[in-house]
Formats: sequence, structure tokens, C-alpha cells
Amino acid sequence: MAEPLAEPLAESLAESSAGTQPIANDPVAGLIDIALPQPVSLWPQTWPLRIAIALLLAAAIVGLWRVIHRWRVNQYRREALAELSRIERTFDFNKAPAELVARLSVLVRRTALAAFGGRSRQPVRHLGIPQPQCGRSAFRSR
Repeated sequence: MAEPLAEPLAESLAESSAGTQPIANDPVAGLIDIALPQPVSLWPQTWPLRIAIALLLAAAIVGLWRVIHRWRVNQYRREALAELSRIERTFDFNKAPAELVARLSVLVRRTALAAFGGRSRQPVRHLGIPQPQCGRSAFRSR
């Protein structure tokens, strides 16, 4: 009596392993898919938050503009400091102090022209320094 039951069971196992027919008592086969919620937006839902984000973005743009502007305005200082360090590296302090004074004097004059180019050009015109074409280009003539 054991043999008639073994044959159908072996046949159903062979068929299910071949993929032709699913097993009747599969617990996952009877499940129904659940409804998924709508995706959540990352954009804030309230208007005050949107306004706050816009204000923060505007403040960041203004801050970036001020940093860039300050960097460009102070370019003459960086160039003057670079030339001063170049004078320190290349000059022999034991010889010709008059040449050092002359080079430093030219550096101070050029820096003054670059810093106060538009406002005080008349008082420094007689110093004999070539006048820059525009306000802060005294160091670019070399």
C-alpha cells in the first residue's frame, strides 16, 4: 500500500522541480500585493519654509559676492607683499643701501597709486611714476 502513494508524490516532486507546475501548498502564492504610498517629496510643503530657503540662498549668493569682491579689491596688497618678498630674497643687505631705499620707495609709491588711484592721483602725479591706465593696475605694467 505504500507504493501507490509514493508514485504520485515522486511525480509531483519531479514536476515541481522541473518548473512546470507550482506546488499547491506554497504559502507565498496566495498573498496579495500591498498598495504602496505615494513617494514623499523632499521639497518643503509650507510656504514659510520655501521663503526661508530662498532667503538663505540669496544670503549665500551675497556672501559669496562679497568674498570675491574683497579678494579682488585687496589684490594690490597681495602683489605688493609678493614684490616685497622678492626684494628681500634678491637684495644683498650689506651692499648699496641706497638701492634698497630706492626700490622700497618705488614699491610704496606704486602701492599708494594702486590703493588710492582715483582719489589722490593729483598729489602723487609729480613723483615720476608711470600712471596706470585704470585704478588698480599699477602692478600690471611690468
